[in-house]
Amino acid sequence: MTSIEESWTPLVVAQCQKLGLQFQKGWTVVAAVILFGASAKHDRVITLTTGIKCLPLSSYSGERSHLRDHLIRDSHAEVLSRRALIAFILSQIESNDDSVVFIKNGRISIREGFHFGLWISHLPCGELSMGSYYRDGSQENQAKRTRLDTPSIVRGREHSHLIRGVMRTKPGRADAPPCGSLSCSDKLLLWNEIGWQGSILITNDLLEMRNIMICCDNVSEESGLPIVISKSPFSLMHHTSKDLLDNMAIIWHEGMEKPELLVDGRQFGSAKPKAPHWKLNPSAESKFSQHSLTSRARSLSLDADNNYELKKNEIFEDKSSRFYRWRSIKTDSSSILRDNCKDPMI
Repeated sequence: MTSIEESWTPLVVAQCQKLGLQFQKGWTVVAAVILFGASAKHDRVITLTTGIKCLPLSSYSGERSHLRDHLIRDSHAEVLSRRALIAFILSQIESNDDSVVFIKNGRISIREGFHFGLWISHLPCGELSMGSYYRDGSQENQAKRTRLDTPSIVRGREHSHLIRGVMRTKPGRADAPPCGSLSCSDKLLLWNEIGWQGSILITNDLLEMRNIMICCDNVSEESGLPIVISKSPFSLMHHTSKDLLDNMAIIWHEGMEKPELLVDGRQFGSAKPKAPHWKLNPSAESKFSQHSLTSRARSLSLDADNNYELKKNEIFEDKSSRFYRWRSIKTDSSSILRDNCKDPMI
């Protein structure tokens, strides 16, 4: 085991145990953002998330389109980590804790000597997992596949034996309803290019993951990401409590007394939006929804929509960027990104 594995994985395991996560039955993916300081004693897990579900398009389109920013559409652990990181930074500012982040000239800055890393228990869906998929000899039942209207984006593992380097959507299963969320592989690459702060925070420097550790040795090549491989398998299971469901996601950041539990993009135990008006009770909305996080940022005068859009457009047009080069394989990535990547948080 390398020194980096020795320092990362025990931190995650220790935090899982503090939150009461068990290793006995059930299955999920775990992700954690680790804050690294000037010395190892400052290293700590600041976010911990689990989840493998995403909402179908029908849940937030058409007559339910008003729910789009109030439901968490993508509850994969890697995506929830980004929401938890943004919430962590907001909580630091709200509590006037400037030990890690501080405000300079109206923008958020990270203290010198600190940086972030992402730890993931399994391969992210999408391109990064294709190498494992090929080597396993898996086959896709194309007859069951429901196509999206945009042919330049491939759904799940569709045509995985023919096409590489294209944008893919969730879910990977052929019999699942279509979803508007990009794969975790695409999102991770995009965020490390334009910053994990997204459209919610305005920062002096882009927030990026200096390293991304994945507990698997079958990562697809040419990912464009600073990946560190851990060949020591890690399987974290759900709580053994009968009250928790297989489709549940967990999201936590430092400073929270207990994690928030999510089911179907809303808080666990809350009522579903119902016809004919499809209204979501405010108490059912997650504290990590786009609407909730944006409201918190605006209350602190940290709304950065315009700055984020400008930077995102620069990345889409910059032919020297890693993201552009990766997406240039097999297709014209510039037009695809402009047309279909308008909301990287989906």
